[in-house]
Amino acid sequence: MIVFDLKSFRTKLLFWLLASFVLPVDALAKQASVDLLPRAFVFEDTNGSLEIDDILDPKIHSQFKAFKDNPKRSYGFTRSTVWVYVDVHNRSDKDQVRYLGSIRPEISTFNMYHVQDGQVQQVWLGGASVPIEDRVESTRLNLFQDEIPKGATKRYYFQVRSDLSVSLVLQSSTRDTYFFQHQIADITHFFYIGSMFSLIIYSIFFYVSLRDRNFLYYSLFGISITISDIVYSGFLEMWGFSFLGHEHAVIFLASSPPLSIIYGISFIQVRQLYPKLFYLGAVLGLVVTGVFLLSIVMPGPLAGSLVMMSQFFSMLYVISVGFHGFRNGNKSAGLYLSGWGLFAGCLIVWIMGNVGSLPKNYFVAFAPIFGNIVEMTMTAIALSFQFNQMKEDQFQKEIATRETDSLRTLVQVVCHDIANPLSVISGSHRVASRFKDDQEKQSKAWDRVGRASKSIEAIINQVRRMQAIKVGKQELVLEPVDVAVVFKEVEFNLEHKARSKGVQLVFSIDKGKRPAFKVMADETSLAHDVVNNFVSNAIKFSDSGCHVWIEAFFRDGKPVIRVKDEGIGMPPDILDSVFSENKKTSRRGTNQEAGTGFGMPLAKYFVDKYGGEVEITSKEAREGDSEHGTCIEVTLTEATENPELQKAS
Repeated sequence: MIVFDLKSFRTKLLFWLLASFVLPVDALAKQASVDLLPRAFVFEDTNGSLEIDDILDPKIHSQFKAFKDNPKRSYGFTRSTVWVYVDVHNRSDKDQVRYLGSIRPEISTFNMYHVQDGQVQQVWLGGASVPIEDRVESTRLNLFQDEIPKGATKRYYFQVRSDLSVSLVLQSSTRDTYFFQHQIADITHFFYIGSMFSLIIYSIFFYVSLRDRNFLYYSLFGISITISDIVYSGFLEMWGFSFLGHEHAVIFLASSPPLSIIYGISFIQVRQLYPKLFYLGAVLGLVVTGVFLLSIVMPGPLAGSLVMMSQFFSMLYVISVGFHGFRNGNKSAGLYLSGWGLFAGCLIVWIMGNVGSLPKNYFVAFAPIFGNIVEMTMTAIALSFQFNQMKEDQFQKEIATRETDSLRTLVQVVCHDIANPLSVISGSHRVASRFKDDQEKQSKAWDRVGRASKSIEAIINQVRRMQAIKVGKQELVLEPVDVAVVFKEVEFNLEHKARSKGVQLVFSIDKGKRPAFKVMADETSLAHDVVNNFVSNAIKFSDSGCHVWIEAFFRDGKPVIRVKDEGIGMPPDILDSVFSENKKTSRRGTNQEAGTGFGMPLAKYFVDKYGGEVEITSKEAREGDSEHGTCIEVTLTEATENPELQKAS
């Protein structure tokens, strides 16, 4: 038997992930390349129009400044071309093959010139503007191979221009270091792209399954930044997709700020909880959308600079949104805020590396990628956490709704069932008041009051049992019930109502050879909520002189209680939904008696609890038609002579 140890698996996975980055970086440190910029000289051609021959002109060449005097590595989005020259020495006792240039793939123009005695000796063309098959090394990294004889010094000039942000990285590497850098850069990008696509597929799957728009916004945001990285890193060129160049990376970068704002507003529910913050987000969203459109129609340094600003302000906004949500107790907002905070911290590290405040090592160079993976992962976790929380809140709301419905049901039961005993008490009180000197009639009246009071007490106890049953503290217990006793209780409750309306109640029980007609049920609910309700409705919808038959008999060995009247019947629309709690079926009787529409669903509820069945047929009264009325039949389970108490399922 194989036992899966999740804790051990997570520990090993974490170790593997750390090792996958730490070990290569450690190896890279041992084979470190040489940073050429500290001993280089730099000149910025603001017009971007000068060529190597112009640069070698003494008047122009005199404008080169030592990098160490002004260590500026980042030039931002600019039309300038940056020229760098550096002397590379080989102080060893043998010839050396060196790889010179930059590991940044997004540079549009990166040409290297070997110059000796003021003359260009050799030219290496590189950068995204040169088709990858025409480059000397045919790779996406701009590193060029050259041999430096022992004891010799060579001077190299580098021409650097980019449609994206210009950032100077210039190094000299051995062959092993060059290939290692190339591999570790590819592995890092593939790890990033694979992680992002996994998160995107995850979010799309949940959007399709759950139809939660937050997953859609999350996936669109992930798609925009992933495609941006693929274009930015030069992989599309390697794969032969030349229709998307480096200049298009800005467009995808520009699409992420509006998507991040939309996602933040939706995820934190800003519109409902923080109206002022929502209006600020709406204005900012319009602005960054305008920047996105500008990057499409007017690509260039201005659009690139505006894209960077839109990313900065959109990140501030989503962090602010996350902070508001977290401060107000939204646990998922804490994960959301942490993810974006770490991403912002990684971007700051990357920017500090570009401007020279931090050494441009592996972690600094790829800090945005690592930060983005962490941000997307934590946001995915936060999104899942929030969805689970929403389902839990919805579940609790449904429970509260059911409890409210249960309470309403109990109130309706009380109001419905107590009405008849109260009418008996009221009528008996009138009789007793009218015949003060007639002791016999007064005694009968007070007997009826006592009997009606016991019915009310039984109804109240029944309501308590119903409440206990609904909350799971008690189960409805079925026991043998004598239908003759039920009929007497119904006659007692309704005879005054029937007599006052001129309706005759006819009770009959055909028990065959059995000593009694007994069924498995609950006596109080069978009397007051089932039979009493059917007979009361029959009286309500019958005219004076009509009959209501209340019968009990056996059919195919099963006990049946039937209530049949000569009333006005039911129209088809009411007949189809008479047992539904959600549809209005109440209507006034033949003497304009009002109803609640609750009695029939309640009767059906109890019959179902008994394990019985209810069938109802009705024919609506029409002019010239003498046969009309309603017939209700309840089929129950017969009680044996010594039955065990049964519990309703």
